[in-house]
Amino acid sequence: MSRRFVAAVLAASLTITSLAAQPARAADQDDLARVLLGVAAIAIIGKAIQENRKDERRRAAPARPQLAKTVPPRCLRTIEGRNGVRRYIDRDCAVRAVPRSDRLPGACLQRYRTFHGRTLGYAARCMRAEGWRLDRG
Repeated sequence: MSRRFVAAVLAASLTITSLAAQPARAADQDDLARVLLGVAAIAIIGKAIQENRKDERRRAAPARPQLAKTVPPRCLRTIEGRNGVRRYIDRDCAVRAVPRSDRLPGACLQRYRTFHGRTLGYAARCMRAEGWRLDRG
C-alpha cells in the first residue's frame, strides 16, 4: 500500500477515536467548525490518494520495442532435389545479417545437400511458423 493511503487511514482513525472519547454536550460554533475542518481534511486526503493512483498508472514502464524478426532476402536459397524445390535460409548469411542472431530458432536448423556439398540452413516454412519473415523494405 502507498504511504499516503496508510497516512489517510491513520488520520481518519485518530479523528474518529478522539470524537468518540469526549462526553456528550451541546453543539456550538467551534464544534461545527471542527467537523467541517475534519470533512475537508478527509476530502483533501481522498483527492491526494486518487491523484497518486493516476500517477502510478502513468508511470507504468513503456513497452519495449520488439526487435523485428526479419531476414534479408539475399539469405534465401532454393535447391532442387528428388522431393522437389526446397527453400531455406542460409545459416552463415543469417548469422551475419540478423542482429542478435542468437534469437534464430535452433529447432529450424537443418542440414542440406547442395551441389557444393553439405550446408546448414533454417527451413523456410519453420522460420515462417516461428514468426520470421523476409525483409521486404
